[in-house]
Amino acid sequence: MAQKMVTYFNDFLKKIRLTDNQVNELKSAHTTLRNRLMADEDLKDIIVTTFLQGSYRRSTAVRPKQGKRSDVDIVVVTKLDKEEVTPEEALNVFEPFLEKYYDGKYRKQGRSWGIEMTHVDLDVVPISAPSGSVEKHRLQPWDCFRNGTRGRRCVDLVDPPFQRSGKACGAGVRFGPQAQSR
Repeated sequence: MAQKMVTYFNDFLKKIRLTDNQVNELKSAHTTLRNRLMADEDLKDIIVTTFLQGSYRRSTAVRPKQGKRSDVDIVVVTKLDKEEVTPEEALNVFEPFLEKYYDGKYRKQGRSWGIEMTHVDLDVVPISAPSGSVEKHRLQPWDCFRNGTRGRRCVDLVDPPFQRSGKACGAGVRFGPQAQSR
């Protein structure tokens, strides 16, 4: 009986998990977007880093129902001062970039941008870097907040050499250059 339950559960997982093709499409879309953001002449000086969050990042995304698309949430950490720039103004900074690369495919969603592609939706969420973090250290693309650390910051800005060592942090979460590929 237990073996039968395991088989049923594995069959269930196969039906709800993203297919390899869907995972590849999501990865390609978010990687392209993140590379474009970091290289954009108008944005590269205000962007500190980008990172993924949400169900795709946590590997809990499920296969979308008929007619729906999977999505990836991309957080863009900026040097924009939250005391001087309103959320609306922060969003507006990204509109020329979106017009350039995703013309006709983007829309404002409250405090984020949604990009609708053929098989994938991307949600771009600009945020302000934590107070003082940009001045203290030059952050690297892997210096970010990680899921799985029970709400604690994975990055220790007091000890930059350690943060770049690639040692495990929190609940099996890794940081360093190897953490960027997913």
